[in-house]
Amino acid sequence: MNSPLCTLADIAKKIGMSSATVSMALRNNPRISKKTRALVKKTAKSLGYHPDPLLSALAIRKRQSHTPRTFANLAFITDDRWRLQPNRGEWVDSVIGGMRECCSHLGYELDVFGMKELLNLGDPDRILSARGIRGLVIPSLLKEDFKLQLDWDRYAVVAMGAHPTFHRFHRIGTDFFAGMGIVCSELARLGYRRVGLAHAYEIESNKRFEWLGALAKESYLVPQRIEPVPPHLPAAFTKDGYIRWIKTHKPECVISNEPLSLAYLKEAGIRVPEDIGYVALSTARHAEKVAGVIINNSVLGEIAIMQLHGLILRGESGASNPPKETLVCPMWTPWNTVRKIG
Repeated sequence: MNSPLCTLADIAKKIGMSSATVSMALRNNPRISKKTRALVKKTAKSLGYHPDPLLSALAIRKRQSHTPRTFANLAFITDDRWRLQPNRGEWVDSVIGGMRECCSHLGYELDVFGMKELLNLGDPDRILSARGIRGLVIPSLLKEDFKLQLDWDRYAVVAMGAHPTFHRFHRIGTDFFAGMGIVCSELARLGYRRVGLAHAYEIESNKRFEWLGALAKESYLVPQRIEPVPPHLPAAFTKDGYIRWIKTHKPECVISNEPLSLAYLKEAGIRVPEDIGYVALSTARHAEKVAGVIINNSVLGEIAIMQLHGLILRGESGASNPPKETLVCPMWTPWNTVRKIG
């Protein structure tokens, strides 16, 4: 029977290593070879080793009491093409701001790499190792065309965004399903009945159809508070198609994450909010103020660092089975693109 009181010293004695080496191996310290880390973990499991949370907390506190208070370096890898999109660069800066703020409290340094830059370096693992990187936040991609090849087992990894990656990592994201629920609740309170979702299919697909699903569920609520009209989700979002959809289905309010949708209404002579209401699913994407939901990107950045911190302290690295998701609920912000009706 495995002993519940197995210690680091027991593991070290079993495989002929020092307790310090065993400790670093269990925390996935890159200074310990992958082969040695695997041996230590296998032996620890066979002996029934479980870390003492009180001793772990004491060790962390001791490390924090020294200056400088830096556990390791962390890195945020961005898809720099986001900055070339209208009103998209701001969310990257906001995320990084939240990360840096959290790093300053926890004792980490944060490096920021463009994914294209990292791919062009030839040996990304060598570069990250030279910087002392122990944890990575990998972003939502504008398109799934970047294939970053890393030795993922060397890093604690958190994916960020609605469409994380092709890897199985813990994910931080916005609760888009809840965001649509908030929008529907506010529109019903204002007296809107017929509402419609309108933006490009790609926008909805990138959000895993959570907006569409949350709106569809409104048809099944008892009592029903709003009546969704057939959505407008074309491959290419054009003014003519959009205005034709409005004239056909006559929604009282449009819900969208396409910035041009508001401008198209004005160009067609449709007054907002007198003729039709307008709500944005992410107000940050619009150059002008609109009613809708605010996605707090700095909070997403903060939570990503906190997740990495926990993974590093627990010695977890690489892909997760199963990966877990942490979702941040957006908040409603009113503006005069909607009005009380009825």
